[in-house]
Amino acid sequence: MKRTSNTGSTGLMTVTGDSRWSGLSNLLHKELRDWFSGITPLWTSLIWIGMINGIMLLVLITERKSGSEPLRLAALAVDTYSQFVAMFASVGVVIAALDAIIAERELGTLAFTLSKPLSRASFVLAKFVSNAIGIFVTSVLIPGIVAYIQTWVIAGTRLPMARFGIGMVISTVGLLFYLALCLFLSAVFRHKGPVVAISLILIFGQQFFLSLIPQLMYVMPWSLPDLVKAYVLDSSLTSPAPLIAVPFMIALLLAATVAVFCHEDI
Repeated sequence: MKRTSNTGSTGLMTVTGDSRWSGLSNLLHKELRDWFSGITPLWTSLIWIGMINGIMLLVLITERKSGSEPLRLAALAVDTYSQFVAMFASVGVVIAALDAIIAERELGTLAFTLSKPLSRASFVLAKFVSNAIGIFVTSVLIPGIVAYIQTWVIAGTRLPMARFGIGMVISTVGLLFYLALCLFLSAVFRHKGPVVAISLILIFGQQFFLSLIPQLMYVMPWSLPDLVKAYVLDSSLTSPAPLIAVPFMIALLLAATVAVFCHEDI
């Protein structure tokens, strides 16, 4: 049985129970409220629709005018959606993740938050889960629904809904990798510069790294857009290894983040 009491303006409440996860549900509730309160999620979704679906619309209309067949248009739509989510939304993840630890540390709210009955493991997990949900809804799910409708209307063919939904989940796995990476880097570095630089190098330098070590395609999220296209269109799959390796890397990064963060002197 849990006993709660108000702890002030942060909206956190004292929770008795396993000390390793103390305060998790309260902080998670607060973080989700911050993500989805007011018109912020609407504006965020509109930005992603403009970037992902706006460019996708231009690509599909141009290709349709050239006389492409419906199946080719559908394949192009899936490829464009998955590639743009992997590129644009990953940058958005980096920006969002900077507020999770570093911004709170700079503003001085991190020490205040951790002065409450809140374990550091709960803090990291709450930040990860809340940002993961917010990122999925605003940059994957809503643009994905719009992309599905765009494909149906412009290509004149309806993609398998269940397969397209699973494709969105696969795209999300790639974004969660960068979220976990940024949280880890934020625990290691006290300033935004190294976090942004390392993350963007991995996002935009993937071809360079693959030319040096081709085996990285099996453990990094760089080949996930190809897996999305192959699965949604029911074509031959490339190696499914990233579907196992990337979630493992995410778990490893989160564990490392907790280990580093627990030893930090706030």
